Amino acid sequence: MFASAPPSDVEIAVADLALRHQLLEPVVALELIADARSSAGSPTPQAADSHLLERLLSRVRDRDLRAAIAHDQGVEFVDLFDSSSAWKVETELLDRCDLGTLERFSALPVRHRSDGRIGALMANPTVLEAKDYLTSIFTSTVPLFGSRKQIQSQLAGAASGADLPGQEEDADTTEPDTQREPAGSTPASPIVGFVENMLTRAAAEGASDIHLAFTARRTLDVRFRIDGVLRPYPARVSETQGRQLVAALMSRTGSMDTANVRVPQDGTFSFAAAGRSFDVRLAMLPQVNGPRLTLRLLDASTLDIRLDDMGFAPDTLELLRHATAQSQGTVVISGPTGSGKTTTLYALLREMDARSQNILTVEDPVEYRLDNIGQTAVRQRGGDQSLTFAKALRNILRQDPDVILVGEARDEETARVAMEAANTGHLVFTTVHTNSAAEAYTRFVEMGVPAYLVTESITVCVAQRLVRRVHTCAAFRPPTGRERAAFQTAGQVPPDRVPEAVGCEGCASSGYRGRAAVVEVLASDPQIRELLRADAPKEQLHRAAERSGFRPLAADGLRQVAEGISTFDEVARVLPDLAATGEVG
Repeated sequence: MFASAPPSDVEIAVADLALRHQLLEPVVALELIADARSSAGSPTPQAADSHLLERLLSRVRDRDLRAAIAHDQGVEFVDLFDSSSAWKVETELLDRCDLGTLERFSALPVRHRSDGRIGALMANPTVLEAKDYLTSIFTSTVPLFGSRKQIQSQLAGAASGADLPGQEEDADTTEPDTQREPAGSTPASPIVGFVENMLTRAAAEGASDIHLAFTARRTLDVRFRIDGVLRPYPARVSETQGRQLVAALMSRTGSMDTANVRVPQDGTFSFAAAGRSFDVRLAMLPQVNGPRLTLRLLDASTLDIRLDDMGFAPDTLELLRHATAQSQGTVVISGPTGSGKTTTLYALLREMDARSQNILTVEDPVEYRLDNIGQTAVRQRGGDQSLTFAKALRNILRQDPDVILVGEARDEETARVAMEAANTGHLVFTTVHTNSAAEAYTRFVEMGVPAYLVTESITVCVAQRLVRRVHTCAAFRPPTGRERAAFQTAGQVPPDRVPEAVGCEGCASSGYRGRAAVVEVLASDPQIRELLRADAPKEQLHRAAERSGFRPLAADGLRQVAEGISTFDEVARVLPDLAATGEVG
């Protein structure tokens, strides 16, 4: 095939990567070399090297390529965006360095979480001056290899953090004035600016939560949860700054006591960014290192999401729409916390005519306000002042409802009343925490709801997970042997090409943007109800349901891979059973 010219060093390196690190199938490596030579307009491999490098970077995930290079260099690869990384960035280390020098070398001092070793994280481990500089400060350092973009991002955040007040104050500094100001007052403007920048950036990056927690070294760690994964926010915040920041955020609620951070508190506030309005639920939890804040960002524009946009297969959409078109019955969405159950429920409600139907909900809490729908929030105050799911639901039944949404059927009384309502002419939506659709039936029976009531009232049960959507920068390649085995085990024909996350500026180098729902839908029919009444095992239920088109979670996840919605690695991360299956063969 390449008889006209011997392979270049770059071409040999590509083939070596393909074989030793399994980043590419050998046949794909050959295709890249041939394509690069053709595009270069020259038969000589030397003229095609730059073209080959461009194609290699477009087909191999950046993280995998860097890990392979690190392996060849004999150094450890560190991903700063990986929350499970053994290495972390600390303000104390950065304070001892000249940021300009670190930026010039694209290097960063990091500390090992377990043994406290200092690492010299470098974008180019062959630049000995970078390691020598850090070793001159910290005496002994471990050479590490990382992403230049991540290192520069951390350094940029450190540089911006230098503008915050209190850089030179020690841990014994008196509490800042913001701690003693009344609720609603304005703290020091640099802190206000930091808060605004943090909220604006979280909104721009699509963060669902912001986590702020003091470390054992008394600095404040800030992280964003984006598409279900926590990522560090590139900023250094000292203890004094952290206390000011906590006070400033609590003050925005107008209901939290900034002087008392020894008891849990909750509050809410709103802000606008990028032309959108956000409601924030703020929860403060006392911890030994200092108060921990979690901010849940609620974007009303996410309510515009419809079932057609959630990644459901056409047959799944048909089943869901058939269930919601009924005048009675129970639609159950199951899954762990953070699996998108509430989003799916709201998307189902959006499909209904709220003007001609009386739709009422009971939620804990009410996260989004819905037009033309009556919403009730659970209130836990004890005694006669409390409003539980069951109590609210009994009162809702006196309001002549057509459709009822129960945020969570968490106890026997709530579940029983909901299912009795479904059997007496109401359409009921609810959620439950189980791993599979079949287990939802069992959970209700375990709560104490009679089996006959469970089987007769539930129309359809949906088990759901969320996987990250692969970004448009993705590369497509033939499936590996492990991936082919997973498709074959699930009874599916392996696709010719599957997506691979690459990473770019548009997705913060993660390779993903947004999320899609992976589901299994167990629709009730006479045979399924009979098996449920007989307490048949989940596997027998699945076999019976598959004759009617039932698709388990793992199979639906593989469908997402085959359709280019997500990657095999991402689906396997969310569905551990699939990861285990992929090892077979």
